Amino acid sequence: MVSKLKAIAVAIAVAITALIVLAVVVPNLLGGKIPMTQKLIDCTNNLLTFQMACPNLPPYQFLLSVLAPETNGLTFQGDLTIRQGNRLVARIPIGSSDLTPCNWLHQASLDGYILTWSRTNQAERLSELLQPSQTYDVQVAFAKLPPPHSSLWLSSMGKAHW
Repeated sequence: MVSKLKAIAVAIAVAITALIVLAVVVPNLLGGKIPMTQKLIDCTNNLLTFQMACPNLPPYQFLLSVLAPETNGLTFQGDLTIRQGNRLVARIPIGSSDLTPCNWLHQASLDGYILTWSRTNQAERLSELLQPSQTYDVQVAFAKLPPPHSSLWLSSMGKAHW
């Protein structure tokens, strides 16, 4: 009876090890993709201007991070303009009336919101407009600022590193 229990315990241990290998090693070998985030700029005033390089792989989304206690009554409005040289790539209205929560902004005490989700579902996708390894000039003009300590992020897909 004891040897039967030992055999069952060994079988369970082997099964758990096999599951861990399948869950961790195989996706990495197959090029498993996970969401990656890159902080772009803090929202310190009504007009933000910065350069952004598109890393990794699409799909791309712009995110707003807000300190978790400040998410109640979140109200802001503005426009995000993306240019490459003199060429207008996109002009995207952003605001608190069109936010989608996200769970992949891995920063303690921050809540993340996708600013460009409805555009992705209704118009041209950012992934059709932005290209990996390209640099863009971005301007964000807020008619009404988001809460203090907010920041803009770019979300993309990257290879999982286990």
